Amino acid sequence: MDVAEALARLEAAGTEQNRKIYRRHGARDPLFGVSFAVLHALAREAERDGALAASLWATGNYDARILACMVADQAAATEA
Repeated sequence: MDVAEALARLEAAGTEQNRKIYRRHGARDPLFGVSFAVLHALAREAERDGALAASLWATGNYDARILACMVADQAAATEA
């Protein structure tokens, strides 16, 4: 999975109801409003991928950043 495919799938899975809930709990735009069930399914499909995680994080999108945290290779992460 590459970043373009991941973003397209996140956008397709987002709902207005989830966006309202996430904003109420402090999430900021941009966000798609993807449920955590879908995020976990995408993370399982992508497996551990540090490059994908870095690209997703760089988008600044709330949902993409959550997915980035799920697929990041923790062993390869540095403090910087």
